[in-house]
Amino acid sequence: MAAAASPGSSTSSDWIVVRDGCLRCDEEGLRSLSYHPALNAILAVTSRGSIKVIDGTSGAILQASALHAKPGGRVRCQYFPAVDKVLFVDDYAVGCRKDLNGILLLDTALQPPVAKPEDVVQLELPVTEAQQMLSACQEKIDVSSTEGYELFISQLREGLKNTSHETAANHKVAKVS
Repeated sequence: MAAAASPGSSTSSDWIVVRDGCLRCDEEGLRSLSYHPALNAILAVTSRGSIKVIDGTSGAILQASALHAKPGGRVRCQYFPAVDKVLFVDDYAVGCRKDLNGILLLDTALQPPVAKPEDVVQLELPVTEAQQMLSACQEKIDVSSTEGYELFISQLREGLKNTSHETAANHKVAKVS
């Protein structure tokens, strides 16, 4: 597959599979591409530090992620077939991800470690594990008196609700999201 970068606005229609099987790209600020054969997906890194996961067959954007990177950091991404992992690096952190049954958890790949108790932590889970966690928190574990419990439960419910709406149309998007 080949990709060509040219200036233009970034929309979901900027990635087009042309007749000869090449992938044409009009993505502004495209820095690099890395192919993940197990997912048949292309990981496109932009100059804004985001990564887009593009379906290798259709050219559809399956996921766009800012990787929770610090502002101004130059993000780099590389797939290593020998260990079947993707390495993410910016000017501040290093992250490594292996796909979980076709899912790459990208949003937290460059999240720094917790340095103090008031640090905000982004939690990223596959949908089935989020559903199990919600069920366990509601039925089996009594942590209702724990500080932040209600906020956590409401955010977990909202995340599950949003994911079900976003992924209803495309099974591959459902797997990635």
